[in-house]
Amino acid sequence: MSDPWDPPPLPRHGDDSASVTHEWFGRAVGQWVHVEFQLALLYSLFVGRPRHGEAVKEFGAGVTFRQRLDRLRSKAERFFAGRELKRLETEFQAICVAAEGFARRRNEVAHSVVFPSVFLPSFVEDRLGGFDGRWALAPPYYSLKDFDDQGFPKYAYTSRQLNALVNRFAEFKKRIEDLEVELLDEARREN
Repeated sequence: MSDPWDPPPLPRHGDDSASVTHEWFGRAVGQWVHVEFQLALLYSLFVGRPRHGEAVKEFGAGVTFRQRLDRLRSKAERFFAGRELKRLETEFQAICVAAEGFARRRNEVAHSVVFPSVFLPSFVEDRLGGFDGRWALAPPYYSLKDFDDQGFPKYAYTSRQLNALVNRFAEFKKRIEDLEVELLDEARREN
């Protein structure tokens, strides 16, 4: 992977328990909520009300993540205008690019279903070994865009891939938090 939000390689064997796959599914979605909350804190700073509850809620007015990110970018553009904060603005722009990439992984997870891995072609070890009690998270069959021309899913996750994703989401959240702290320090110096 060249970027931390690039899709992981397809796994070769599933989890031994559907419960484990479900648990890590929940952890991944939950960690993404932490990422969006950190973006909401940035939004509140950009609108001049750092960490103010109503400003944080305002970030959530967008129905989709793309809408929320567009609003964040718009407020950030106004915030950075006329300020000599080029390094921090560049970091913010890089965070937005990363957020778009990570959002694709989040969407894959959130719109998938846990089912026996023996039905997934990449799970060679499970199919050849006859392991019908292993599980994975993959797109539902009606989600045509998530399947290749041969009808195979373009992605799948087990607890191992989900654990790695949770860790990458947590690192990304920390990166956003670090930017927010630096911007808060700059705002205090201005006042």
